[in-house]
Amino acid sequence: MNFYKISLPGWEYPLRDGINITDYFGTTPGITRYPEDILSQPLRDDISRRGLRISEVQVFISPGPHNMKIHIDGTEIGANHCAVNWIVSKSPSWVMSWHEYIGPDLVSEPNAAGTIYMETPSEFCTTLETRMWTGPALVNTSVPHKIVNLSTTLRYCISLRFVRADGGSDFDYVKSVLI
Repeated sequence: MNFYKISLPGWEYPLRDGINITDYFGTTPGITRYPEDILSQPLRDDISRRGLRISEVQVFISPGPHNMKIHIDGTEIGANHCAVNWIVSKSPSWVMSWHEYIGPDLVSEPNAAGTIYMETPSEFCTTLETRMWTGPALVNTSVPHKIVNLSTTLRYCISLRFVRADGGSDFDYVKSVLI
């Protein structure tokens, strides 16, 4: 499974008080890294207590409607990378889907935020599962995936990437700590 809903106290909403989404993040679609201090202190404290360290805080702003290209985060399909994502806007209609890729070798490139992404051409992909959620969810980002914003409004997603206290980072470990 590539998706796990997180039901932990203090994880319902990630941002600290006083952040107006459109004023703080703007309305231009794209991906931007932000400092950890945009997150609530109780959330940051809980993450630390669980032996995780935040390596990146990204904010994705997707236009509406928008069909993202299928991709993985990183340089290797199945490398066990993950993120915890929250949709913090009132985007009423969107889905995330994961895909099996059977095709030629691929080349990765950094996105605007500096994260390495590898596009997986859709003609070599078969859908494995599709989800929509509210609140936080652990998602596997090393399985080819995409977001489709079916709404006419902007979709704001806060995405945390983690490193264990010992320096490792993987979906299975983070799942064992959060789920």
